[in-house]
Amino acid sequence: MTEAPRSPGVQSVDRALDILEAISAHGGQMSLSELAGQTSLPAPTAHRLLRTMIAKGYVRQLANRSYGLGEKLISLGQAANDAVSPAA
Repeated sequence: MTEAPRSPGVQSVDRALDILEAISAHGGQMSLSELAGQTSLPAPTAHRLLRTMIAKGYVRQLANRSYGLGEKLISLGQAANDAVSPAA
């Protein structure tokens, strides 16, 4: 992934969202080294962000030590869908 210009927002939030987007783009599962390479983040930085997202339920560590999208994203996605979908 080519490093895009950073937004004027909070860098750690931007990086965490980059990680989530990378995992999603790769079928929902990536190793730490793949994530670090894809996001241009140092592996220790990616690991710290992943640990935080695991603690909050947005990412999960799989048995093979790779990382996958977490269950908390389901409720967020549903809430977003409900907010933007026209009422039936």
